[in-house]
Amino acid sequence: MIKIKKYNPLALYLLSIVIVQIGTIVRLQLDNQIIGNSLRILGVLILFISLLKQVSITRIIKLGFCMKFLLIWNTFNILFTLITEGISLTRSFGEESYLLAYLLPYILLYDVFAVNLKKIFKYSVVFAIFALILVALNYEYLILANNSYYIMNAIENDLVSGSLAQIPIMWSIPASIVFMNMNFADKKYVIISFIACSFAIAFSMAFGRRGTSLYGTLFLLSGFWVYIRNTQYKLSHRIIVTIVVLVALLSCVYFVVNHFSYLVQRGFEDTRSSVNEAFFNDLNNWDLIVGRGLNGTYYDPMNIFDNINNQRPDHETGLLNIILHAGFLFLIPYLLICARSIYLGYFKSNNSLLKSFSVYILINTLMLFVGSYPAFNLRFFILWIGVLLCNNKIIRRMNNDDIANNFIYIK
Repeated sequence: MIKIKKYNPLALYLLSIVIVQIGTIVRLQLDNQIIGNSLRILGVLILFISLLKQVSITRIIKLGFCMKFLLIWNTFNILFTLITEGISLTRSFGEESYLLAYLLPYILLYDVFAVNLKKIFKYSVVFAIFALILVALNYEYLILANNSYYIMNAIENDLVSGSLAQIPIMWSIPASIVFMNMNFADKKYVIISFIACSFAIAFSMAFGRRGTSLYGTLFLLSGFWVYIRNTQYKLSHRIIVTIVVLVALLSCVYFVVNHFSYLVQRGFEDTRSSVNEAFFNDLNNWDLIVGRGLNGTYYDPMNIFDNINNQRPDHETGLLNIILHAGFLFLIPYLLICARSIYLGYFKSNNSLLKSFSVYILINTLMLFVGSYPAFNLRFFILWIGVLLCNNKIIRRMNNDDIANNFIYIK
């Protein structure tokens, strides 16, 4: 078995993300700004220690063209913003989608054999438990989800925020990689992951959050897909599992239509056309190519959060948010890297681990067209770990037994 140093740079990177996310929980959910911000600062410091240990020009040169181009352009974009406009420390430590999000691609420079799935699974389940606790503390919204007037009144009177509706699903999505890897993960982890994802999806549906509900549902279904496609059980067993899943899915659809009235009421309501129009009206061709930097904004006359300048610092649609801050010069290689990783991981690998990571990357990539812009959290850390794994020939050649016994600590 390949030995993993306990405090290798990649382990430090993972630790920094966990600490930053816990700091976010303390700051937003427990309303303790001092401890929350202190934890986030500690996490960022650990992150920079990890990057200093690993990032080098030599490592960048060894990468393929798209990866090399992405990291070089990303580095230039960060430095250019820093030199010309400066980086907002408040946003750097307070927003997961700002500077820190663009440090995630540097995971490509880390040693693939330093990946420790046991830790990734464990931390993912911990955040899934946090999601369950948050749902439990706000259980009344699940019970009264069929009362659209109650839900709308709570939202309009700011009794709940949009973030509360989305936080459980975002915390539980990393655990979907555990659910997808039933062959490798501890069964307790699998059960917790499934329960957390299910309740988080229901919670998101209660508030009519269409994008996040779809996001979570795709991950949940993909777990069964990977299991059915890669299990070594007989065909009859696979057919039975497929039938059970389909019946459960139809039952869930019936329950959703009859219980989550606010979600049904919103349906296919268009809520972004005006924002998209404002975005493309304000950005010229050069802006689309290179972006407006990490501090980039665009003029939106309907922006209720900035009534003075009407400037928006981000866009809910992931693709457009990337274009705003890094342009097509970042977006195109990013999509190509993800596409290649999906292809290699699913069609050119001999183990279900990489197939699950390829599905995970696929769903995250597709959701960029709907929402879910990159952020410095466990969800996108796992995405880049998947990219790292899927692009390694040695790991692609391994079968499930090799993965379980000879590659990385899983259980």
